[in-house]
Amino acid sequence: MSLTPLQNQIQAVLKSIGERTRFSEAILAKKIREQCKIEGKKKAGIALLDLEKAASFIEETENTHFSFMLNSANDLLVEKTETPRLLEGEARQRRLKSEKSMSLFTNSDLGADSRGKSGKKGLGATKNTAQNPQPNHPNHISRHPHPSRTERKSLNINSNFEDWDY
Repeated sequence: MSLTPLQNQIQAVLKSIGERTRFSEAILAKKIREQCKIEGKKKAGIALLDLEKAASFIEETENTHFSFMLNSANDLLVEKTETPRLLEGEARQRRLKSEKSMSLFTNSDLGADSRGKSGKKGLGATKNTAQNPQPNHPNHISRHPHPSRTERKSLNINSNFEDWDY
């Protein structure tokens, strides 16, 4: 069974947790960010399927078992136990549905970091407005010969009250 780079990181973190018997998904995600030196994605979680696959790999190679629980906020809680216990039924479905709207770690997050890029796009770039003026800036020279579709107009809020007697 082969693991993705993200699952390898999850596996390494699960092994390095040490004597802690119960911990949350947030602690695992924090450790992954620290190990991989990921600057962004502070609120990112871990996909249930990736976590289950990494845990099952550890269970096959070592004599450590994990149980997964879900709290009312759909946060995963992981516990080292005597026998493995995965999420089942309604709790599993609820977690998988909530992952659709969550920010999760992906393999590309780890790959972008190993190439020297940061977690967010454009972080290292400095903006020099003299060399790179904004499109609506007066000094901007457009590549397109036609003007913008819409022109910026200032709103004069006093124009409605010019005939008002004080």
